[in-house]
Amino acid sequence: MSSPWQVLNARALREAPLVAEPFPYLIVDNLIRPEVLAEVVESFPRIDKRGSFPPEAVSCSGRFATLMAEMHSAELRDLIGERLGMDLKDRPPMLTVRGRTGKKDGRIHADSKSKLVTVLLYLNPGWSAAEGRLRLLYNDHDLTRYAAEISPDAELLARTRAFRGRAAHHPAQLRRFRRSSRARPEAAPLQRIPERAAFEER
Repeated sequence: MSSPWQVLNARALREAPLVAEPFPYLIVDNLIRPEVLAEVVESFPRIDKRGSFPPEAVSCSGRFATLMAEMHSAELRDLIGERLGMDLKDRPPMLTVRGRTGKKDGRIHADSKSKLVTVLLYLNPGWSAAEGRLRLLYNDHDLTRYAAEISPDAELLARTRAFRGRAAHHPAQLRRFRRSSRARPEAAPLQRIPERAAFEER
């Protein structure tokens, strides 16, 4: 089956194993095609503040702009819905971009009730630190009891809101890949999260 995408790897998403416990989720390695990964990283917009921003609030260009378009596509929505056994047709996507995390981020949390599916695409090639790795938890109070750990390296996580599953990570205060030289010294780090998408109930 041919893919309509230039950046995203449809085959990786189709073949990623679906895990049912503690809630349905997929972890997808190499969602971004290896041959364009460096270009996507290079075109990631400069974001000097913590927080999540809509794509239109940052400067999107080059391969990163292509990634944004593909993350917003009906084809991706439908494929994620197919893999998770959900009908996401006519469910409006909400996309945000995050360039920095800090000490206050990563606390145990559950997504809002309005979100049917949350998709997190991390883009930090070469990340080797123990901190900053999102954990899918079995409960709402213990960070050490987790079903899976997602690397900030270059992975996608798609999970449903079933049972409002909890997630968290240890605070990360490390240099962010390829952009540390452009960051102010007092604003040290941090993870680059190119895209967060959620399909919501109207």
